[in-house]
Amino acid sequence: VGGGGGCCLYAGQASRRIRRHVADFAPTGRSACDAGALSVREYGVSDCVVAPPAFAAGLFECFLAAAVATSSPQVTPSASPTGEIVNEFESSALTVRNQCEAARRYARYLLRSKQNEDAIIAALRIVILRAVDALSALRKKLRRSGGRSSSGRRLSSAYTYAEAVLSEVVSAAEDTFGPLRFSSLLLGIGRQLEPHHFDSLFPLPRSSPLRPANYDGGDDSAARAPNGGLGTTVEDLFLASGAAGSMSIASSALPMFSSRRRSRRTCAELLRHCLTIVDDGFDRCRSSEMDPSSDERTFVRQLFRFGMKLEDSAGMEPEGDSGSESDDDDSSACSSDSSSLDGSSRDNDGVSAGDAGSDASGGESLTDDSAESSESEEEDDEEEGNGSGIGRTNETAPVTPNPSARNPLGAAVTTATPSSSLGISRLVTMVTPILFGGASRRARKKEEDLLDEKAISDAASDFITSVFRESESEVASNLFDDPEEMTAEDPLAGNANGGPFDDDDSATVTTSPSIAPRDNSPERARMERSVAGAIGGHLTASLLCASGAPSGDDAWRKASLIAQLLLGENRLFQSMLSLESRNAAGLVRSRSENDIKSFCWLIQRSRRPEEIAEEEEESIGNNECMVSFLVGQILECCHQIERDSASSLFDLVLSLLMRYDLCSDVQQLAMPLIAVGVVAGHVSQRIDELLGHDWDRHPVGRCYKVVRDNAAQSV
Repeated sequence: VGGGGGCCLYAGQASRRIRRHVADFAPTGRSACDAGALSVREYGVSDCVVAPPAFAAGLFECFLAAAVATSSPQVTPSASPTGEIVNEFESSALTVRNQCEAARRYARYLLRSKQNEDAIIAALRIVILRAVDALSALRKKLRRSGGRSSSGRRLSSAYTYAEAVLSEVVSAAEDTFGPLRFSSLLLGIGRQLEPHHFDSLFPLPRSSPLRPANYDGGDDSAARAPNGGLGTTVEDLFLASGAAGSMSIASSALPMFSSRRRSRRTCAELLRHCLTIVDDGFDRCRSSEMDPSSDERTFVRQLFRFGMKLEDSAGMEPEGDSGSESDDDDSSACSSDSSSLDGSSRDNDGVSAGDAGSDASGGESLTDDSAESSESEEEDDEEEGNGSGIGRTNETAPVTPNPSARNPLGAAVTTATPSSSLGISRLVTMVTPILFGGASRRARKKEEDLLDEKAISDAASDFITSVFRESESEVASNLFDDPEEMTAEDPLAGNANGGPFDDDDSATVTTSPSIAPRDNSPERARMERSVAGAIGGHLTASLLCASGAPSGDDAWRKASLIAQLLLGENRLFQSMLSLESRNAAGLVRSRSENDIKSFCWLIQRSRRPEEIAEEEEESIGNNECMVSFLVGQILECCHQIERDSASSLFDLVLSLLMRYDLCSDVQQLAMPLIAVGVVAGHVSQRIDELLGHDWDRHPVGRCYKVVRDNAAQSV
């Protein structure tokens, strides 16, 4: 029978006789001849055996026959006056072509005639994983042999056959399924692969025509059909599944992007899209309409956590890498973070590459010496540089990506540079090879012997003293000396040309003084689209635009629901936020009068013209404008949400402000986020975590003190 996981379940029937002893029924007065009535037979299922679908072996044979026909070069016949040799060659070529087409037709017949789609998916997954495993093993052996000996030529021929098998099965799957199911199948397989197997599958190959008669056995890149169809890269499959409307399949592709930076940006765009749909769903629920945001609500929390992990990993990289980051140079090591999106591929789970390979053809391999390959895999990993790279860094210099060198995931191979970075970078690069051991046991033993304890002590001392080198005056520097001299467009207008899948690196955003970046570099108006910035921009835009707008009567309720949707019931995460609230308090202390002035300018831009004219007549100052805004928003927040909901919103604001040093767009939104945090902190009675206890020593605290005194007097 077909199992729900796409496998076959074989089970027999077993039975046993159950008898009761005569003494058991003697007190009842029944005779011994009635013992047969107490003898029963219990039936049950015997031991269950899980195996691949029954047609998987025949399907693999069809793909192999087609691959042999397309991969075997045809010998050019010599000229003959009688034409007998030519006719014999044409007949042989026609026979091979007919065999290839017959094998392809029968393979597609097997796929289309089966009614159980799970069994079809399982069979294709087994064949693909088997081919990928063979390609990876053969590539390592070819690299060692160099392809010059007879064994090297034999390995090259086996590699060609394995590649042709993969091309045939991918083409058959493309012809059998639609774009969405095809993307789901290949992305699910890609998530099961190890990093050093990944480049054996992507970019996806397609079946090629028969080799030309004049093929000389050289480079076969021209003989293969060009990549095309529904998509060849992970990014293409992501776009195809997104265009088909599946958020789950599209989000499952994010950990496999060839660029970690592109993955972060796409995750931020998806989050912005999901939050917009969720907001619309809240409005529809109020009007008793059907909520269209069920799919987005399911994956928005996973996208949020995955994006935060990507940003945290980017923040832990050496400082020299962040300045030269680009879509091509930034590696896609984010496959290790795919656990955050496990829920988005629950229908893509399957067997591993090794297990599937043993099930596909009874343990036989496309190569005769696969055991030798598995024994030497550890040595090959050291030679190739696959894996995380921990343990192979230079002990005295930070690492930067080398664009010319690539690992199987398309990531730049790290090379040492003489430029020094932070003390923590030097310390980490020296200690991590011993703690985590990315290399083999022999390499780790060698590094332990060569490790200079005095060098580690010096690096630790540099790291500790570097913390105290940052003076508070540097952190508390003003954004601009005169914000009125800046010309800016509406910061809440957004990008009219952007979409959920937009990835234009050349887009620049002109901002108001309140959300201008602190960086004094020439490119300070260029926004880095991050996950924290996407969420912060959505919250601040919805709350600031709601000031005086008809849709503002439930803005704080929507914001609190989004916070609960993103954070969930993760108490550990919330306790970490409480411990890190000191960083947020230090950020609030660094705000100056210019920051409040710029924020008041932003508030005025978001209000209606008649309100602006009224304030101009009264000549309201910056602090009075800030106090008036906080008082009005606190009253609205108290009417719309309770203390627990405000506490969730406050936790979300803290988590976003913690990314201030990491994300430039969070720096641009710092003052609006602080204002939202002050309102949520007041309602949740957690304002001390944001402002600290010394309110009178910084401008934001003095404004809030006026707000609190007015509230106490009114009570």
